Amino acid sequence: GAPRELARVIRECLAPTGFVFTAPGEFLPDEAGELHLEERGGVTYYRRGLRKVKANPPHRSKKQRAGRDAVPRPETLAEADAALPRRERDLLSAAADELAANRPEAALALVKEAMFNALDDNRPSPVAWAMAAEIEFALGRPETAEAINEALHGLMAG
Repeated sequence: GAPRELARVIRECLAPTGFVFTAPGEFLPDEAGELHLEERGGVTYYRRGLRKVKANPPHRSKKQRAGRDAVPRPETLAEADAALPRRERDLLSAAADELAANRPEAALALVKEAMFNALDDNRPSPVAWAMAAEIEFALGRPETAEAINEALHGLMAG
């Protein structure tokens, strides 16, 4: 049926370690076993491929402590915004315009595209996450907005 076809298309299109958000209570049939259901702070999503789980998340590797290959984490959203690539900044600016024009669904689509661009670069996008929370609140989903904000705080903390 349609859900199986959707799961097949997602598996074909999703990056090897990519993920797709679903609404609470929406599940995908996955006979291939490639999509792993995860939940964090009330947000449900599927990840393709297993995520490497760090045993001690606050611990920094020797490389990171030595400064080699370390990716600096922004401490504030302003710092994160200043470091955005042009394409991502343009997408988020267009999303802000859509939200200001009371078109939150269009804004959310642009924010998701910005998030996926960041994921393609293997980096977080805290500015996009913050905007996603604002959009979810505008859509009348305060619980989802709060869950996104909690995830954002964890992302910024490191």
